Amino acid sequence: MFFILSAVASPLADHFLKLGTPKVARQAANQRLKDNPDDLRAMAYLGISNCRVGRYEEAFAAFELSGDINVGNAGEFKADTYRAFGLTEQAISLRRELLQDSRIKPSAAVRLRAAIVNDYRDAGLVGAAETAAEDLLAHHPIAALSWIMLAHVEMDKGNLEQAELHLMTAEQRGLPLDGQLALGRWYLLSGYEETGFHLIQRTFQTVNSNRALYYYGLGLSMAEGPQEALAFLDRPKFAQNHDPKVLYLRMQLYDAIDEQDKLNSTSELLLSLYPQNKWIQEQRISLKAQVE
Repeated sequence: MFFILSAVASPLADHFLKLGTPKVARQAANQRLKDNPDDLRAMAYLGISNCRVGRYEEAFAAFELSGDINVGNAGEFKADTYRAFGLTEQAISLRRELLQDSRIKPSAAVRLRAAIVNDYRDAGLVGAAETAAEDLLAHHPIAALSWIMLAHVEMDKGNLEQAELHLMTAEQRGLPLDGQLALGRWYLLSGYEETGFHLIQRTFQTVNSNRALYYYGLGLSMAEGPQEALAFLDRPKFAQNHDPKVLYLRMQLYDAIDEQDKLNSTSELLLSLYPQNKWIQEQRISLKAQVE
C-alpha cells in the first residue's frame, strides 16, 4: 500500500484535494516527499493541502521550496498564505502576475480578481476592497461572483440594503455556493440568525474552505451559542486549523464563556504565527483590552 501511495502521490494528492479531503492529500504528498524529497509537484501539493486546512505556516515553507511550479492552482494558494501573514501587497502582486498568463481560463480570472477583493478586505482596507470589487465587476459584469463580492464589501460597510440588492442581482445570474455563504452572512447580520446559519450549514461541506469554516463557526455561535460553536471547532478535523480569522473567532468565543486561559493562549498563538498581520493584531489587541 505504501509503495502504491508513494509512486502516484502527486496525482493522488490532487485527487484527494478535489474530493475535499485535504488532510488525506497532505498524507499522500508527505509520503511521496519521504521517498523523493526533490519532487516539486509533491511539495506544491503539500503547500496546497496545508493551506486548505489552515496550516499557513507549514504551507508557506512548502511553497518556498516548490518554487514557481503551479500545479493545482498552487500560485493562488501561495497568495492565500501571503494574505494570512498580512503580506497583502505580495498576495495581490502574485495574483496579478497569474492574471497575465495568456492561457488563463475566464473562471480563473474571475476567481483571482475576487481573491484580490478579499486580500484587501482581510487587511481591513475597505476602500481598496470596494475599488477592487468595482474592477472585478468591470471585467466580469455577467459573473455572479462579481456581485457577491460587491455584496460582501457593502456588508463590511454596514450597508445591508445595498448588499441585498447585489445579492439579488447575483441570484438572477445563478447563485453559486459562495453566494449561498454570502446570503447566509447577510441573514446573520440582519438578525435572522437561524436562517443565516442553516444557509451556511447547507453549503459548508461542499465549499470546504477556511473562510466557510469561519462563517460556520460564527453562524453557529449566533444561532446556538458559543459553547456549540467551540465544540464544533474542537472536532479533530478542525482543532488544528490556524487560519487567523478562525483563531480570532476562537478568542471571541472564549471571551463569551469566560475562558480566560484559553483566550490568552489563543491570543499568544495569533501573535506568534501572524505578527505582520496588522489588521488581525489590531483586533486581537482590542479584544484583549476589553477583557482586561
